[in-house]
Amino acid sequence: MLLQNAKAVVCNHENEKRLGIPILLDNGSQQSYISEEVYKKLGLKSLGKHCLHLNTFGSGKIARNYFEVVSLDLEACTGEIVNVSGLTYPVICSPIPSKQRRRRALLILFV
Repeated sequence: MLLQNAKAVVCNHENEKRLGIPILLDNGSQQSYISEEVYKKLGLKSLGKHCLHLNTFGSGKIARNYFEVVSLDLEACTGEIVNVSGLTYPVICSPIPSKQRRRRALLILFV
């Protein structure tokens, strides 16, 4: 499966921190996820915790995990600000091959 990807500027307007990051757009997802790396670098505040019951391929066990709920702003090239909330997750995906350099997606959006 191939997912659309893009570059985006994400912001925490409470402390004026901004990052340019690669993002994945997943129109089949039910939730947006934000890497713990972005969560920490932007100094985002937790809005609470959310419990997910995860069952991965090949595993017969369901694991109950708690994730931080956070909110950040995506800045469009037009200057428009879109607020996105999501759950933090340790790693969104492995590095995405690129001719210029290898990058990891740091945000996956439910669209």
